Amino acid sequence: MGGIINYYHGESGLVVDRQFVLNEEQRAHILRLQGDPHREFAFAYGGDVYIDPLLRKGDTAVFIRTEQYGGLWVREQDSLYPELQQAHDRVLTEIRKNSTPGLIAVRIQGFWAEQYIAEETRKKTGSSFPERPATEASFFLSFSSQSVLLARQVFEDLKYDTKVEVWFDLDQAGEAPEHRRRIERWLREAVHASRGFILLWTKAAKESSWVNKEISWASEKASRDPDFHFIVLKLDDEPVPAGILDTSHVIECYDLWPVNGINEELFAAVTRRRGRTAWIEQNRRRGIELLGKEDGSLGYEPFVSDSGIAILLRHWEEHEELRWQLDYEKYHRLHKASGCGTEEAVDLGIRPGDEVGFFICHRAALGRFWPGVPMWMRSGDLGIKPEHVLGSYWQRSDPQGNTSADLKTAMIRARRRV
Repeated sequence: MGGIINYYHGESGLVVDRQFVLNEEQRAHILRLQGDPHREFAFAYGGDVYIDPLLRKGDTAVFIRTEQYGGLWVREQDSLYPELQQAHDRVLTEIRKNSTPGLIAVRIQGFWAEQYIAEETRKKTGSSFPERPATEASFFLSFSSQSVLLARQVFEDLKYDTKVEVWFDLDQAGEAPEHRRRIERWLREAVHASRGFILLWTKAAKESSWVNKEISWASEKASRDPDFHFIVLKLDDEPVPAGILDTSHVIECYDLWPVNGINEELFAAVTRRRGRTAWIEQNRRRGIELLGKEDGSLGYEPFVSDSGIAILLRHWEEHEELRWQLDYEKYHRLHKASGCGTEEAVDLGIRPGDEVGFFICHRAALGRFWPGVPMWMRSGDLGIKPEHVLGSYWQRSDPQGNTSADLKTAMIRARRRV
């Protein structure tokens, strides 16, 4: 995954070198960094990530995400407004010139920018270019069964976008123990072997006996290990208990950007730097009122989740539109979910007895997208990919293939709204 998804607001490093890679039409400006836990090289992706032309060797470069899909590397002293606006204006000036070393735009038709630059950098310098960030960390992911698909999304974002080791029960080799005492030992050993603990805090988590045990084990380790990171993602309006607050760092997810905001705030907590929400508040104290939320007030809506056991899935055509209804059991009670068209999706492979879950899916064949699609799907098998489920549903719902074009248009509109 390239572009803005692999850049985290507030990450920083000392500029030890600037490199330029040329193709027939354009010049790419690359920073080589020291001390950035996420990367050794920083470069632009033409259209979303830029570099202030004033950055020089010896400066501390800081990445500031200024909008959903855009940001720039600036000098440390320029990371707040109005200095940040001046840096942005310098970038725009260089883009208009389109001919100086300050231009940081790379557009290679048919290739990801990093693939091209990786090869050109290797040819010029002999240095290998990292495929993706290599942040060293390991986390235990704690969540209630109701949040299983949301937890999976957090797990995959961390594992594949940031190359972080995450202990996620569905990802463990072999089958989990069945006896309760063996399960407890299995989970406790996993918590104690991790360098951090990520708790998905919801009303359902509060009521989960397993989550409460995991919290207890993590609190034990946090009390003995000052380098252990106990991080809480507050995903609904359930208050975080005082006992957890004493040992943890709480990330308030209300109005947080669901596509990458959690990753940004997690790594800000781990590296003990200022996150984007704190940066917004710091600007506000300067009298600069920023949007503060990525695209209108969504509250906790992007993090809503549910789960159950499938009883029956029905789908049918009505007025040339695909409609569906899912009956599922939860806490020994019958529940129903339904949808139609391309805006609400369901896994058409669901069969009676399957474990199923609901979440807002932010992955598709085209990559990440905003604001996401509400979706029910099978939840017990990591081999069943949300993007494939969504693609199959769209194909059935829209056999003419108009959905992909509509999605591309929606993505462009979402970027322009910021």
